[in-house]
Amino acid sequence: YYTDRFALLPNRAQGHSPSNRDGYRLNTATLDLAGDGGLFSSLHDVIAWLRILDNPPPAFAPAIRSMFTRAKLNSGESAEYGRGLMLKRFKGLEIVHHPGGLRGYRSDILWIPAKKLGVACLCNTSDIDAGRMTRQIAALWLNLTEPPGVPV
Repeated sequence: YYTDRFALLPNRAQGHSPSNRDGYRLNTATLDLAGDGGLFSSLHDVIAWLRILDNPPPAFAPAIRSMFTRAKLNSGESAEYGRGLMLKRFKGLEIVHHPGGLRGYRSDILWIPAKKLGVACLCNTSDIDAGRMTRQIAALWLNLTEPPGVPV
């Protein structure tokens, strides 16, 4: 976790956001947070996480199962949320994902269990739709054609 906004993080990408005046400007995290907004991930971190989702070690299996279980609403309906992960459908497939974004950063980590496919988009700019990008990559990789009139 990122708990000291003044600490140097080796190889950290700086966040950026579009500027009407001069293209892009720095827009990096300046908050002292633990958890939401204070977590920075590398590609190595994401690969390790996707491997755990695919084949959880016994010590983590109960927690992962609960993350793949939809929360029940007071109405009795199921939410698209399972204790930290979004549980949705994409082109007929069950997907698990988690988006992220703070200031000049955007991300999405997508896991398609039935296809054992993980796609991650880690961006250091705020003008990227990381969720759309992960789904487009998954659709291309799996050779899934887009039904007419249905956005990605």
